Amino acid sequence: MSFAIKDRIEVSLFINDTEFPLEALNVLHFIHIAWTTRALVPTVHFSIFDATHTLDSVPLQDGIPIRVVIRAYQGQTQTFNFRKYDHKKTNMGNGFAYEVDGYLDFPKYWTGTSVAGLRGTSNDVLSQIATTCGLQFDGASTSDSQLWLPRNKTYAEFARSIADRGYATAASYMEMAVTSTGVLRYKDVITLPPPQPSQRLVLGQFMSGVFTAMDYRPIARSGMNNKMTGYQNSRYSQSLITDVPSTQINTLEFRPDASAPLYNLSVKEKVVRGYQTFSGICLLYTSDAADDVTSV
Repeated sequence: MSFAIKDRIEVSLFINDTEFPLEALNVLHFIHIAWTTRALVPTVHFSIFDATHTLDSVPLQDGIPIRVVIRAYQGQTQTFNFRKYDHKKTNMGNGFAYEVDGYLDFPKYWTGTSVAGLRGTSNDVLSQIATTCGLQFDGASTSDSQLWLPRNKTYAEFARSIADRGYATAASYMEMAVTSTGVLRYKDVITLPPPQPSQRLVLGQFMSGVFTAMDYRPIARSGMNNKMTGYQNSRYSQSLITDVPSTQINTLEFRPDASAPLYNLSVKEKVVRGYQTFSGICLLYTSDAADDVTSV
Protein backbone atom coordinates (compact mmCIF):
# COMPACT_ATOMS: atom_id res chain seq x y z
CA MET A 1 0.00 0.00 0.00
CA SER A 2 1.43 3.37 -1.04
CA PHE A 3 1.49 6.70 0.76
CA ALA A 4 -0.43 9.47 -1.01
CA ILE A 5 -1.17 13.12 -0.29
CA LYS A 6 -4.43 14.28 -1.93
CA ASP A 7 -3.39 12.98 -5.35
CA ARG A 8 -0.36 15.32 -5.32
CA ILE A 9 2.27 12.69 -4.72
CA GLU A 10 2.28 8.94 -4.19
CA VAL A 11 5.17 6.96 -2.72
CA SER A 12 5.62 3.18 -2.56
CA LEU A 13 8.50 1.49 -0.74
CA PHE A 14 9.78 -2.04 -1.41
CA ILE A 15 12.37 -3.60 0.91
CA ASN A 16 13.94 -6.86 -0.25
CA ASP A 17 11.18 -7.08 -2.89
CA THR A 18 8.50 -6.88 -0.16
CA GLU A 19 6.24 -3.84 -0.23
CA PHE A 20 6.18 -2.00 3.07
CA PRO A 21 2.53 -1.11 3.78
CA LEU A 22 2.31 2.65 4.35
CA GLU A 23 -1.10 2.64 5.98
CA ALA A 24 -2.68 4.30 9.01
CA LEU A 25 -0.44 2.54 11.54
CA ASN A 26 2.81 2.45 9.58
CA VAL A 27 4.35 5.87 8.99
CA LEU A 28 6.84 7.22 6.45
CA HIS A 29 8.67 9.93 8.40
CA PHE A 30 10.86 11.11 5.51
CA ILE A 31 12.71 9.93 2.44
CA HIS A 32 15.70 11.70 0.89
CA ILE A 33 17.26 10.75 -2.45
CA ALA A 34 20.40 12.69 -3.33
CA TRP A 35 23.05 12.79 -6.05
CA THR A 36 25.75 15.40 -6.59
CA THR A 37 29.02 15.86 -8.46
CA ARG A 38 30.95 15.20 -5.23
CA ALA A 39 29.24 11.97 -4.19
CA LEU A 40 30.47 8.74 -5.77
CA VAL A 41 26.94 7.38 -6.24
CA PRO A 42 23.40 8.54 -5.50
CA THR A 43 22.12 7.62 -2.06
CA VAL A 44 18.81 7.16 -0.28
CA HIS A 45 18.05 7.81 3.38
CA PHE A 46 14.61 7.20 4.84
CA SER A 47 12.87 6.70 8.17
CA ILE A 48 9.77 4.58 8.75
CA PHE A 49 7.72 3.41 11.72
CA ASP A 50 6.62 -0.23 11.62
CA ALA A 51 3.63 -0.69 13.90
CA THR A 52 2.42 -3.85 12.15
CA HIS A 53 5.84 -5.58 12.50
CA THR A 54 6.00 -6.15 8.76
CA LEU A 55 9.80 -6.05 8.73
CA ASP A 56 10.08 -8.72 11.44
CA SER A 57 9.88 -11.30 8.64
CA VAL A 58 12.11 -9.40 6.21
CA PRO A 59 15.85 -10.13 6.61
CA LEU A 60 17.53 -6.72 6.64
CA GLN A 61 20.81 -8.06 5.30
CA ASP A 62 23.46 -5.91 3.74
CA GLY A 63 22.93 -5.30 0.04
CA ILE A 64 19.26 -6.29 -0.17
CA PRO A 65 17.35 -4.38 -2.89
CA ILE A 66 15.40 -1.26 -1.96
CA ARG A 67 12.97 0.16 -4.50
CA VAL A 68 11.33 3.56 -4.21
CA VAL A 69 8.43 4.31 -6.57
CA ILE A 70 7.24 7.94 -6.79
CA ARG A 71 4.43 9.41 -8.83
CA ALA A 72 4.06 13.16 -8.68
CA TYR A 73 0.91 15.10 -9.54
CA GLN A 74 0.23 14.89 -13.29
CA GLY A 75 3.65 13.30 -13.74
CA GLN A 76 5.05 9.96 -14.75
CA THR A 77 5.89 7.24 -12.28
CA GLN A 78 9.60 7.08 -11.46
CA THR A 79 11.33 4.06 -9.95
CA PHE A 80 14.64 4.34 -8.06
CA ASN A 81 16.62 1.19 -7.29
CA PHE A 82 19.10 1.04 -4.41
CA ARG A 83 20.96 -1.48 -2.27
CA LYS A 84 20.88 -1.37 1.52
CA TYR A 85 24.07 -0.08 3.10
CA ASP A 86 23.15 0.32 6.77
CA HIS A 87 20.17 0.61 9.08
CA LYS A 88 19.27 1.51 12.63
CA LYS A 89 16.38 -0.10 14.53
CA THR A 90 14.81 1.53 17.59
CA ASN A 91 12.13 0.04 19.86
CA MET A 92 9.34 2.59 20.29
CA GLY A 93 7.12 0.46 22.54
CA ASN A 94 4.22 -0.07 20.16
CA GLY A 95 6.46 -0.73 17.17
CA PHE A 96 9.92 -0.24 15.72
CA ALA A 97 11.41 2.79 14.02
CA TYR A 98 13.91 2.18 11.22
CA GLU A 99 16.41 4.52 9.61
CA VAL A 100 17.87 3.03 6.44
CA ASP A 101 20.72 4.13 4.17
CA GLY A 102 21.28 2.81 0.68
CA TYR A 103 23.34 3.33 -2.47
CA LEU A 104 22.37 3.14 -6.13
CA ASP A 105 21.92 -0.43 -7.34
CA PHE A 106 25.25 -0.81 -9.13
CA PRO A 107 27.36 -2.86 -6.68
CA LYS A 108 30.23 -3.40 -9.11
CA TYR A 109 30.68 0.35 -9.61
CA TRP A 110 30.38 1.02 -5.86
CA THR A 111 32.52 -1.83 -4.50
CA GLY A 112 34.29 -3.62 -7.37
CA THR A 113 37.99 -2.89 -7.98
CA SER A 114 40.40 -3.18 -10.87
CA VAL A 115 44.15 -3.18 -11.50
CA ALA A 116 44.00 -3.15 -15.31
CA GLY A 117 45.12 0.10 -16.88
CA LEU A 118 42.97 1.66 -19.59
CA ARG A 119 44.32 3.72 -22.47
CA GLY A 120 42.42 6.55 -24.15
CA THR A 121 40.95 9.91 -23.36
CA SER A 122 39.18 10.44 -20.05
CA ASN A 123 35.87 10.38 -21.92
CA ASP A 124 36.73 7.03 -23.56
CA VAL A 125 37.87 5.45 -20.30
CA LEU A 126 34.84 6.64 -18.35
CA SER A 127 32.65 5.19 -21.08
CA GLN A 128 34.44 1.84 -20.68
CA ILE A 129 33.97 1.94 -16.90
CA ALA A 130 30.25 2.70 -17.32
CA THR A 131 29.83 -0.23 -19.73
CA THR A 132 31.74 -2.58 -17.43
CA CYS A 133 29.57 -1.66 -14.44
CA GLY A 134 26.23 -1.60 -16.26
CA LEU A 135 25.78 2.17 -16.25
CA GLN A 136 24.68 4.29 -19.18
CA PHE A 137 27.09 6.98 -20.33
CA ASP A 138 26.62 10.58 -21.42
CA GLY A 139 29.98 12.22 -22.06
CA ALA A 140 31.84 14.91 -23.95
CA SER A 141 34.92 14.77 -26.19
CA THR A 142 38.22 15.43 -24.38
CA SER A 143 41.88 15.91 -25.38
CA ASP A 144 43.74 14.00 -22.69
CA SER A 145 44.66 10.62 -24.16
CA GLN A 146 47.00 8.63 -21.91
CA LEU A 147 47.26 5.41 -19.88
CA TRP A 148 44.99 5.58 -16.82
CA LEU A 149 45.93 3.30 -13.91
CA PRO A 150 43.28 2.35 -11.30
CA ARG A 151 45.81 1.15 -8.67
CA ASN A 152 43.28 -1.19 -7.03
CA LYS A 153 40.70 1.54 -6.51
CA THR A 154 36.99 0.85 -6.78
CA TYR A 155 35.49 1.73 -10.14
CA ALA A 156 33.72 4.69 -8.52
CA GLU A 157 36.97 6.03 -7.05
CA PHE A 158 38.83 5.35 -10.30
CA ALA A 159 36.20 7.27 -12.28
CA ARG A 160 36.38 10.17 -9.85
CA SER A 161 40.18 10.39 -10.11
CA ILE A 162 39.92 10.40 -13.93
CA ALA A 163 37.27 13.11 -13.98
CA ASP A 164 39.34 15.29 -11.64
CA ARG A 165 42.25 15.20 -14.11
CA GLY A 166 40.45 15.25 -17.44
CA TYR A 167 40.34 18.23 -19.77
CA ALA A 168 38.97 19.19 -23.16
CA THR A 169 40.68 22.55 -23.71
CA ALA A 170 42.92 24.88 -21.75
CA ALA A 171 39.80 26.60 -20.40
CA SER A 172 37.62 23.54 -19.78
CA TYR A 173 36.24 22.45 -16.42
CA MET A 174 35.17 18.81 -16.47
CA GLU A 175 32.66 17.46 -13.97
CA MET A 176 31.24 13.97 -13.48
CA ALA A 177 28.19 12.64 -11.67
CA VAL A 178 26.07 9.51 -11.60
CA THR A 179 22.35 10.24 -11.76
CA SER A 180 19.62 8.47 -9.81
CA THR A 181 18.59 6.72 -13.03
CA GLY A 182 22.03 5.14 -13.53
CA VAL A 183 23.59 7.49 -16.07
CA LEU A 184 27.26 8.44 -15.70
CA ARG A 185 27.47 12.01 -17.00
CA TYR A 186 30.77 13.69 -17.84
CA LYS A 187 30.53 17.25 -19.09
CA ASP A 188 32.54 20.42 -19.59
CA VAL A 189 30.53 22.83 -17.45
CA ILE A 190 32.10 25.81 -19.23
CA THR A 191 30.20 24.89 -22.40
CA LEU A 192 26.88 24.01 -20.79
CA PRO A 193 23.84 25.98 -22.00
CA PRO A 194 22.61 28.85 -19.84
CA PRO A 195 20.28 27.88 -16.98
CA GLN A 196 16.56 27.87 -17.52
CA PRO A 197 14.45 30.69 -16.08
CA SER A 198 14.18 30.45 -12.32
CA GLN A 199 11.22 28.60 -10.87
CA ARG A 200 8.72 30.14 -8.48
CA LEU A 201 8.28 28.83 -4.95
CA VAL A 202 5.15 29.17 -2.84
CA LEU A 203 4.85 28.34 0.86
CA GLY A 204 2.26 25.84 1.99
CA GLN A 205 0.11 26.06 -1.16
CA PHE A 206 -0.41 23.84 -4.18
CA MET A 207 -0.39 25.71 -7.50
CA SER A 208 0.18 24.50 -11.03
CA GLY A 209 3.57 25.42 -12.54
CA VAL A 210 5.34 26.29 -9.29
CA PHE A 211 7.19 24.38 -6.55
CA THR A 212 5.58 24.03 -3.15
CA ALA A 213 7.76 24.62 -0.07
CA MET A 214 6.12 22.91 2.90
CA ASP A 215 8.58 24.28 5.43
CA TYR A 216 11.78 26.32 5.69
CA ARG A 217 14.32 27.23 8.33
CA PRO A 218 16.48 30.33 7.87
CA ILE A 219 20.02 30.05 9.23
CA ALA A 220 22.32 33.04 9.73
CA ARG A 221 26.05 32.73 10.25
CA SER A 222 26.83 36.38 9.86
CA GLY A 223 29.17 36.60 12.86
CA MET A 224 31.92 34.28 11.64
CA ASN A 225 31.39 35.12 7.96
CA ASN A 226 31.69 38.84 8.62
CA LYS A 227 34.75 38.33 10.81
CA MET A 228 36.55 36.23 8.19
CA THR A 229 35.53 37.97 4.98
CA GLY A 230 33.21 40.88 5.64
CA TYR A 231 35.07 43.48 7.65
CA GLN A 232 38.10 44.96 5.86
CA ASN A 233 39.16 41.64 4.32
CA SER A 234 41.66 41.90 1.45
CA ARG A 235 42.97 39.32 -1.01
CA TYR A 236 46.22 39.78 -2.93
CA SER A 237 47.31 38.15 -6.17
CA GLN A 238 50.92 36.98 -6.41
CA SER A 239 53.17 36.42 -9.41
CA LEU A 240 56.76 35.57 -10.23
CA ILE A 241 56.40 37.50 -13.47
CA THR A 242 57.72 41.02 -13.03
CA ASP A 243 55.41 42.64 -15.59
CA VAL A 244 52.26 41.13 -14.07
CA PRO A 245 51.16 43.59 -11.42
CA SER A 246 49.99 42.43 -8.01
CA THR A 247 46.38 43.33 -7.38
CA GLN A 248 44.40 43.85 -4.21
CA ILE A 249 40.74 42.84 -3.99
CA ASN A 250 38.94 44.51 -1.11
CA THR A 251 35.54 45.58 -2.45
CA LEU A 252 32.40 43.69 -3.34
CA GLU A 253 29.17 45.06 -4.75
CA PHE A 254 25.96 43.24 -4.00
CA ARG A 255 22.25 43.90 -3.70
CA PRO A 256 20.92 42.73 -0.32
CA ASP A 257 17.76 40.64 -0.32
CA ALA A 258 16.71 41.86 3.12
CA SER A 259 15.73 45.24 4.55
CA ALA A 260 18.30 44.87 7.33
CA PRO A 261 21.34 42.84 6.17
CA LEU A 262 23.40 41.28 8.95
CA TYR A 263 26.34 43.53 8.21
CA ASN A 264 27.37 46.53 10.32
CA LEU A 265 29.04 49.44 8.51
CA SER A 266 30.14 51.16 11.74
CA VAL A 267 31.95 47.98 12.83
CA LYS A 268 33.69 47.83 9.46
CA GLU A 269 34.99 51.39 9.92
CA LYS A 270 36.31 50.61 13.41
CA VAL A 271 38.09 47.41 12.31
CA VAL A 272 40.38 49.39 9.94
CA ARG A 273 42.26 46.26 8.79
CA GLY A 274 40.86 42.73 8.67
CA TYR A 275 42.05 39.31 7.50
CA GLN A 276 44.54 39.33 4.62
CA THR A 277 44.64 36.37 2.22
CA PHE A 278 46.87 35.58 -0.76
CA SER A 279 46.26 33.78 -4.02
CA GLY A 280 48.38 30.98 -5.45
CA ILE A 281 51.61 32.10 -7.10
CA CYS A 282 51.27 32.68 -10.84
CA LEU A 283 54.10 30.95 -12.70
CA LEU A 284 53.19 31.11 -16.39
CA TYR A 285 51.31 33.23 -18.83
CA THR A 286 50.58 32.75 -22.48
CA SER A 287 50.10 36.35 -23.67
CA ASP A 288 50.63 39.92 -22.60
CA ALA A 289 47.24 40.08 -20.93
CA ALA A 290 47.19 39.60 -17.19
CA ASP A 291 43.94 37.65 -17.53
CA ASP A 292 45.85 34.88 -19.34
CA VAL A 293 48.07 34.09 -16.36
CA THR A 294 47.87 30.50 -15.18
CA SER A 295 47.88 29.97 -11.41
CA VAL A 296 49.21 26.82 -9.78
